Amino acid sequence: MMDSNRLPRHRQLRNHRYSNEARKREKFAVLDRPQDDPAGRVAALVRSFLAKRSIDRSVGHDDDLAASGLSSLDMVNLMLAVEAEFDLKIPHREMTPSNFRSIAHIVRLVHDLT
Repeated sequence: MMDSNRLPRHRQLRNHRYSNEARKREKFAVLDRPQDDPAGRVAALVRSFLAKRSIDRSVGHDDDLAASGLSSLDMVNLMLAVEAEFDLKIPHREMTPSNFRSIAHIVRLVHDLT
């Protein structure tokens, strides 16, 4: 492996910039998923679904997720993501639009199931 001091200057800068960016991503990834904060974890899931649809909007805990831009298919995928994130199984009787209307409703459902 080549010593970084022997690399051309432009490669040294690129490697340095990459390592700083990677460290920042790792730092924020940990901050974005606090394990003891279900509301933060659900909010992170919702933000990821909105980002996939290129929707850059702040969503409050009581905001309607469908009105925020999530489709019915997104809601189904959100149900699956919640099950995976919290390692739980949502009973069929709880898979209702009202339980996934807002972040607050999802957090309440997770709390009831854990």
